[in-house]
Parts: sequence; structure tokens; C-alpha cells
Amino acid sequence: MKSEELFEVLGNMNEAYVKEAAPARRTRRPMLGLAGLAAACLCLVLLLPWTQGPNPAPVQVPSPILEVESREQMEAYLDFQVPVLDKEVAAYQVYITDGYPRMACVEYGDGSQFRMAYDTGDISGIYGGRLVKEERVSGVMVSSYVYDSESGPRDYALWETGGFTCSYLSASEDPGALQTLIDGMSR
Repeated sequence: MKSEELFEVLGNMNEAYVKEAAPARRTRRPMLGLAGLAAACLCLVLLLPWTQGPNPAPVQVPSPILEVESREQMEAYLDFQVPVLDKEVAAYQVYITDGYPRMACVEYGDGSQFRMAYDTGDISGIYGGRLVKEERVSGVMVSSYVYDSESGPRDYALWETGGFTCSYLSASEDPGALQTLIDGMSR
């Protein structure tokens, strides 16, 4: 059938049949839809406080520092051994980064601190120190710094060896501490 013939057949069609075959149109009631939506929102607003309970618990971020009782416990969290100086220890800490234990920190009773981590760069936690000297200690290059704090100057050292970065913050004149720590890393 050609298009001209199709148009001629459609033109001769009885309109009564077309109206009868067409689906009935629904009339819209926009006000009822809006009223229903408003009622649903009101119900949610009224019921929301009841779904949370009387006092929702506050959310707290866990501490990234885990304090342990001994060197052995600290090393159990880490996959490396940590040298410790022969003086009173105030705290053994494991620093957690990205959910994994990454750094050891030993705080001593005299205020000095030793940190060790798989890392490169400055892990001392002290920023703004002034480089005083660089020297070799037991074959390892050690950079010594001074930080001028409100309580007076603080000396600290940084070094890298065997895939680790270390820092030692001394509280007082402590000759031999660096030597002991560096030698302890090779045990």
C-alpha cells in the first residue's frame, strides 16, 4: 500500500470509531497530590525525633596513639625491633596511621624521646628547628638540630638507616645516646 492510499483510507474513517478506541483521559487533581505530599513530610518531621532515641551517642574519632606497657608489647604491634636506652621509660607508644601501626615512640622519664618508623624525612614532630651539624655516628649520617622553644632550646637528631627513619629528642646533655640507639638498631 502506497502512502497516498493510506492517507485516503484514514481520511474516510468514521470518527466515532476513533473516539471509541481512544483511551479515556484522567482528570488531574493537583491539589490532592500536593496535600498528600505535605502530609507525608509532616509525618516524617514529627516521627524523626522518636527514631533517634532519647540521646544519640556522640561520634568520636579513635586515638591514633596506642600506649602499651612494655617494649615487647610495642614490638608485637610493629614488625621491627626497637632499641631502648638504659634509663627510666615513661611510656611506650605505637602510632597508627591509615589503620596500621607504623611508628614506635619511647618517652623517657627525663623528657627525652626516641621515634622510629618505616619512613623517610622528619618524624620528630618538631618543626622549625635549625640544622647545627651533620656527622657520621657508627657509619650513619646524623643531622643535629636545635629548636628554640619557650622553655629554652631543645636538641634533636634525625637519621635514616636500614629502611627506617629515626629521631631522638634529648632533654639534657646525653653523650652516647645516639651511639647506643644506632648500634641497637643493628642487633
